[in-house]
Amino acid sequence: MVSSASRSPVDSSPVDRASAGTAWRVGLVGALTVGVAYGMGRYAYGLTLPSVRNELDLPSWVAGTVAGGTFAGFLLALLVLGPLTHRRGPRAPVLLGTLLGALGAATVALSPAVGPLAAGAVATGASAGLVWAPFSDLVERLAPEGLRPTLLSVVTTGTSGGLVLLGGSGAVLPTAQWRGVWIATSLLSVLALVLVRWWVPALPPGDASAPDTRWTDLRAVRAPVLYALPYLGGVVVWFSYASAAVRDRDLPASLGAALYVVVGVCGLAGLLTGRLVGRWGPVRVGAAALLSLALALGLLAAPLGGPVPVVASAVVAGPGYMAGSALLAVWAARQVPRRSGRAFVMTLVSGSVASVLAPPAVAAVVPRVGLPTALSGVAGLLAVSALVMLLLPRQGTASADPSGASDLEELPSVGESGVGAGQPRHHP
Repeated sequence: MVSSASRSPVDSSPVDRASAGTAWRVGLVGALTVGVAYGMGRYAYGLTLPSVRNELDLPSWVAGTVAGGTFAGFLLALLVLGPLTHRRGPRAPVLLGTLLGALGAATVALSPAVGPLAAGAVATGASAGLVWAPFSDLVERLAPEGLRPTLLSVVTTGTSGGLVLLGGSGAVLPTAQWRGVWIATSLLSVLALVLVRWWVPALPPGDASAPDTRWTDLRAVRAPVLYALPYLGGVVVWFSYASAAVRDRDLPASLGAALYVVVGVCGLAGLLTGRLVGRWGPVRVGAAALLSLALALGLLAAPLGGPVPVVASAVVAGPGYMAGSALLAVWAARQVPRRSGRAFVMTLVSGSVASVLAPPAVAAVVPRVGLPTALSGVAGLLAVSALVMLLLPRQGTASADPSGASDLEELPSVGESGVGAGQPRHHP
C-alpha cells in the first residue's frame, strides 16, 4: 500500500479532482460568455454605428471618440483583472464582466443622448476585458492536462457564435431598430451571468503549489506578446474597414451585417487550434493566422467591383481571426502553464495597445493615399510579420536545447507539461 506521505503533492490538486464533465461544462459556459462579451458586446458598436449616428445626430469625431473609449475600457479592465483575480479567484472577474456587459448594453439600448451611450459602450468594452483571460486559469485548474488545449480553443471560438448572433440580429432587424441589437446583447449577458454563477466553481485565488513566476512571466511569453501586436492590430483594422469597403462598392448595407455571420461561421475552424498547435507548433499556426488576415485585407483593397471580394475577405478572415485568438490562449498556457491566466493577460495588453493605435494610424494615411492603398500596406506588414515569425525560430537566439530549437517555439518554461508536451524531444 502506498502511504500518504509518499504521494505526490499534485495528487490532491483541483486538476486531479475535477472530472472531464465538469471541465467541459466550464468550457461551454466560457464559450457562451466570451461569445457574448467579445463577439457581440465588443463589436456591436461598430455594427450599429451608422444607425446610431443618424438617430442621435453624432458628429464623426464624437463617434470616433466613443469607439476609442470602448478599447480603452477593454485595456483598463485588463489592468484591473490581475489584482481582482489575485484577491477573489478567477470566477469573480467573470461575474463582474458579465454584469457590466448586461448593464452596459442595456444603457446603450436606452440611451437618449451621447452621454449614456458612451458610458454604456465603455462598460461593454470593459466586460470583454474581464471575462476572457480568467477561463485560462479555470481550464488550467479544472481540466485534465490532455483536454486543456481543446477547451481553450472552445472558449475562444465562442466568439464565432457571438459574431453569428450579432450579424444575424443586425441583418434581421430594420435599421431603425438598432436598439434591439443591444437589448439582445444585454439579455444574453444576463444568461451568461446566471450560468457562470451556477456552473462555474468558485476556486480560491491562485495555486499555492505553483512556482512564483512574477518576474519571469514576461520573458517566458515574449513570443506570444510580440505576435499579439500585428495580429490584433490587423484584426481591428479589418473590422474597422470592412463596412467601409461595402459602402465604397455601393453594396447593400445589409451585407455589412452579413459579413459578421460569414466571419463567425468560418471562424469555427478555430476549434482545431489546439490540435494544430500540437502538430505544427505555435509559430507556424501564428504565421498562418497572420497570412490569412493579410489576404483578407488584400481582398478588401482589391480593385474588383461587386460583393465577391468583400465576401471572400470575410471567408478568409474568419479562420485567421479565430485561430489567431485561440492561439493567444493556448500559447500563453504552453509557455507558463502554472500562471496561464497572467500570461494570457500580458498578451492581451500587448494586443490592446495595437488595437488602440492601429485604426487612427490607418485613418491618418487614408486621406493621402486612399483606403485601398492603406489596407494593402497593413496587409504587407502582416505578411512580413508572418515571415519574420517563420525565420526567427531558425535564426534567433539559440536555446539550451541540443536540438537547436528556438525558445520562441519549442522550449517550455520551467515545469511545463501543457500543450505540445507529447511532442518528441531529442535530448541526449
